[in-house]
Amino acid sequence: MTHSSILKNTLPGLVDEQRKPISLGRKIATGGEGSVFEIEGRPDTLAKVYLPTRQTSAQARADKLCAMIALTPLRGDGRFAWPQELLRNANGQTIGFTMRRGTGVSLVALSALALREKRLPGWDQRHVARVVWEIAVGCALLQKHGVLIGDISLTNFLVEPGTCRVTFIDVDSYQIVAGGKTFPCTVGTPDFQPPELQAGNGRPVNIGPAQVHFSAAILFFQMLTAGGHPYNVKRGGTPVENIQAGRHFLGPKGVASGGTTDAIYARYRSLSPYLMHLFKMTFIQGHADPTARADFYEWAKAATAFAQKLEGN
Repeated sequence: MTHSSILKNTLPGLVDEQRKPISLGRKIATGGEGSVFEIEGRPDTLAKVYLPTRQTSAQARADKLCAMIALTPLRGDGRFAWPQELLRNANGQTIGFTMRRGTGVSLVALSALALREKRLPGWDQRHVARVVWEIAVGCALLQKHGVLIGDISLTNFLVEPGTCRVTFIDVDSYQIVAGGKTFPCTVGTPDFQPPELQAGNGRPVNIGPAQVHFSAAILFFQMLTAGGHPYNVKRGGTPVENIQAGRHFLGPKGVASGGTTDAIYARYRSLSPYLMHLFKMTFIQGHADPTARADFYEWAKAATAFAQKLEGN
């Protein structure tokens, strides 16, 4: 039986928290946990409906969603596709939630120069630096409210081409702390995870800011080098294997031990000394010492200074 046919059998009677019927429209995305739909008559709102196989822990998921909805500063912030209300089936079981609809282009557009030119025409490093600033400031705000992004990758953000404004999506996976209880992030992208999480075997792990700082630094590196990865070395293993072993290409020692493609290295070397310093802090000193990793305030300052330098200010 297909996912679509399963949904047709389980969605009659779908209601929001006010018991108002919800009519789903076009499916716009499908992932490992569920699908995202338009809602008929509500163009600015989307519905995420979890797969039936993901509804077995409905109460735990509902508890987490309720805790997220109670974070009113984030619920009302347009930067985040934050849960707005629960969705229940005819049996009263929580099977999803509504969220604000984000707009823009997937940040995957920054994973290669050709793709950036196609999806974000006219963009250069000034725009990319602004997006780094947007993400760093958004992540700092999340941390202020006890929220940590356990799964960071280019697919988790949208960007407006004209303003560089970023929307954080897939936020229901975030780790949050509410009422003395931690609701962990249950998913992750291995290529972005720090060495201390690489042996997690897929089990939910409570993370701290230092783990997010490592993952975000890889994201920023990919964006600023148009697809590079600091642990993707010429004569090494996979990025995951290299993260575990600490094999990188930053600095003379890293290049001598393998390096990366000339184009990626040239883009890295074209960054400001401040940005390169933060990458070295995070990936060299911070590999064994998580407390040495650059935080989001430092990334925001470095991105601002880099953009101003490119503007000639």
